[in-house]
Amino acid sequence: MIKLNSLALSLYVGAALISLWSVPSTFAQSAKCHEAELRASQGNLNTADKEVRLREFVSACPGNGIALNNLALTLEHQGKLDEAERYYRRALTTSNVGSAPYAGIGDVRMAKGDMRGAIDAYTKFLRELEKEKQRGDPVQIAKHERTYLNRLRMALNDVGENIQSVNLRFKPVKAKSITRSLLTKPTKSRGLSVQWHRRPNID
Repeated sequence: MIKLNSLALSLYVGAALISLWSVPSTFAQSAKCHEAELRASQGNLNTADKEVRLREFVSACPGNGIALNNLALTLEHQGKLDEAERYYRRALTTSNVGSAPYAGIGDVRMAKGDMRGAIDAYTKFLRELEKEKQRGDPVQIAKHERTYLNRLRMALNDVGENIQSVNLRFKPVKAKSITRSLLTKPTKSRGLSVQWHRRPNID
């Protein structure tokens, strides 16, 4: 019994030491991500410089969906459609971008002339956006709903279908839900830190 307890104690101490050794590397990675994010967001950059900085951000923080989405958007604007679509799809595997990458995939598919692919992506975007609006539009992209609804209509027209064929069930976003944060008093907090939240771009 003593051997088992001392073995369990040594395993516990070993695990604690390993976790303590990994803390500095976690902090270093977090600092590296933060530095790359700041570099990517500094100043008015031309498209090529923006791409370089966003690539640095993505390499420092490969799981950051906003960086992936914004790099994809920059690549899309440069006409690098295949690479843009790959980054949009990677962004979908993260948790902090909402439905924005679907809009980008739809734009890429439409630019390539793949109307069925565009219809599929725009439909997913609008359906996911409806869910996000129910949660208060956390990524604040509901303002683009009408634009993408019109793009969906254009793609459907190209294949000879109408909007009823995709069976979208949603209500248009109301101004009150978009400006909710302006109408409600902020909740009091005991914390001293302030967090900056980046939002993904879709145009």
